Amino acid sequence: KDGLLFTGPNDGIEQMVPIQMYLYQKWSEGTFFYATDFGLGGDFFTDLSYYFTTNFLFILNVIVVKCLHLLHLVQPNTLMFWFHNAIVVSILKCALVLAATYYYASYLKLNTSSKWVFASAFAFSPLYFRFTVYWPFFSDVFVLLPLLFASIERFFKTGKVGLFIIIVAFSLMNNFYFAYYQCLMGLLYFLFRLVFTHKTDVLSRRRATWIIIVSTILGFGSSLVFFFHGAR
Repeated sequence: KDGLLFTGPNDGIEQMVPIQMYLYQKWSEGTFFYATDFGLGGDFFTDLSYYFTTNFLFILNVIVVKCLHLLHLVQPNTLMFWFHNAIVVSILKCALVLAATYYYASYLKLNTSSKWVFASAFAFSPLYFRFTVYWPFFSDVFVLLPLLFASIERFFKTGKVGLFIIIVAFSLMNNFYFAYYQCLMGLLYFLFRLVFTHKTDVLSRRRATWIIIVSTILGFGSSLVFFFHGAR
């Protein structure tokens, strides 16, 4: 009401929205890495890589907003626009979570109803909405983790490892901090699948282990262009 938004202690909104608007303004004027008005002057690309500068969904969001701005359909130079934008992005991201989880469920050989229940329970969990409102980059894990699990299942059942390499590289570039925990979950899932094999698996344990090690190295190497700036 009246264009006011109340925030409280530990409320990520008071940080996330100004950061998004700042990055949009800098990138729109062609400043991508260093800015004299960032503190006393500094490398905002590296310092904000934990938040948004290497976040692919945010980068895509900026491109779309810029196109809409050029068409005079939006006015992104106000904080209220970015509050409204966060709602739209959260809905679209929730759809991505639903699709990614459904895709993973398809490798578990569930029937159609079970796939939808499984995907909906994950996509509409309160934890997702808490993350996506206060710290939107946190909720990227809800998209990438099911895709990582799906890529491992796909690898065991088809021998194809391309999707796994892409997801590993994408995760490490998107946010180095959460990629660390995501890769730990992927490792545990891989070990679980080594122990509990399925009759449709096409790879032996030894061969699967060697291929996944090489693929992880390839994924990590592909991510270095962004990962280096985020982790240093």
